[in-house]
Amino acid sequence: MSPMHALDDLQKSLCRLTQKGVAMPIAGIPYWLVMLLLGQLLATPTASLVMILGQAAVFPVGLGISRFLRTPDFFAKDHPLSTLGGYLAATNGLLLPIAVFVHELNPAWTPLFIAVTGGAHFLPFAWLYQSRGYMVLSLGLVLGAVVVAITAHTQAYSAIPVIAITASLIGVTMIRGELRRLFGRG
Repeated sequence: MSPMHALDDLQKSLCRLTQKGVAMPIAGIPYWLVMLLLGQLLATPTASLVMILGQAAVFPVGLGISRFLRTPDFFAKDHPLSTLGGYLAATNGLLLPIAVFVHELNPAWTPLFIAVTGGAHFLPFAWLYQSRGYMVLSLGLVLGAVVVAITAHTQAYSAIPVIAITASLIGVTMIRGELRRLFGRG
């Protein structure tokens, strides 16, 4: 077997074990719904802090969703690509100090920062899971947030969450379709 076929087989087995990690973008949907609501109710500096700190809830919510979806092995503990997946997943957490800096500099830019870094975070998963859904999710988040920043930055706390929810729903629908085509389950 060629190295490329072996890698392809490893990626497919990781997809099966983790269900392409679909629980995490699903968990992002309630996060953005809450941020949409709180962005309308709270003053911008407070909404910015809540948006930054609220990200901490996405991972445990995603784990709960993965259990609900009966994901065979979300962490793929014994899989050769699991360490790579873990490193890719951890990148967003490493950006927390920059999020705090953005908040201190100008809290109005926090939704843009969270959406762009979240979208960029999902891009490598398009390769890892051989997934167009992750590509659409990533590009939808990044490009949508940038368009809002350019055209309607004063509406960032309402428009960016709507874009994030929309990109997430489309991406998740595509990922679940990919899972159904691959494994008859999604």
